[in-house]
Amino acid sequence: MTLGSPFAIDGPAMISFSGGRTSAFMLRQCLDEGLQRDVHVLFSNTGKERPETLNFIHDVATRWKVPVHWLEYDAGSGYREVSYETASRDGAPFATLIRKRSFLPNPVTRFCTQELKIRVMAKWMRARGYEAWTNVVGIRADEPRRIAKMRVPTRESSATTRSSPRGGSSKKSVAAASATTSLDTRGWSRASRHNLCCPLRRHRASAQRTTTSATASVTTEAS
Repeated sequence: MTLGSPFAIDGPAMISFSGGRTSAFMLRQCLDEGLQRDVHVLFSNTGKERPETLNFIHDVATRWKVPVHWLEYDAGSGYREVSYETASRDGAPFATLIRKRSFLPNPVTRFCTQELKIRVMAKWMRARGYEAWTNVVGIRADEPRRIAKMRVPTRESSATTRSSPRGGSSKKSVAAASATTSLDTRGWSRASRHNLCCPLRRHRASAQRTTTSATASVTTEAS
């Protein structure tokens, strides 16, 4: 483990792995620093991911020998754990959420990421007894607007969020690093990672950390 490295993650922590190139770059850096037993890699499947995304995540777990927990939204328990073989490929988690909400996500109310990914992963952590943990999310150092936005307190993060993007990685450096690995993502882009209705943003890399408390998550979900 490199002293002072932003990719040396202290547990308990959750690495959010989206299946994108920059997310994989961040995960690779964290693996190279060594993962502690209470640092978990999670992927939350919306059911609308493209086959290339699911294949890539499976290849990462297999070739890099890292346990990736596959999760999906469930209206009853909040989440369920699946696998590469059993993961939804017909949009079922997304459809279940729409039925519960009775309306589609839109530019004003973009609840799909919050409900299908953020809260699903938080419920998985709480189910394992964690009351507080660090969220590790990929965000590029050359995306200052995205970094600034993540530092603005919200209902989900007020008083419980602190971000520190310190990896220093740019789009160019991420692409160069990806080309040297045994996994190639050049055949598809972030824009094709899944086909949900909300517009997608560009790739994010470099380590961004968010400290999340279970109490804050529960309060938000009840609101």
